[in-house]
Amino acid sequence: MKLDEDEPVMLQIYRLPSALWGGRLSVGEEVIGELGAFQSTKEVEQAAADTGLYPDRIEIEKSA
Repeated sequence: MKLDEDEPVMLQIYRLPSALWGGRLSVGEEVIGELGAFQSTKEVEQAAADTGLYPDRIEIEKSA
């Protein structure tokens, strides 16, 4: 997989059906990783950092 170094790494944090939080790392349209179920959005952010990838942008899904 060849990624464009000019594209920002984005972390999308979303609510799972279990009411926990999950995350998706992407560069442009390419999904480069999924993060499991966590109790808080901060835990998802920490899990992303633990991969060695530091997102340029973070989007958190608004709860209904």
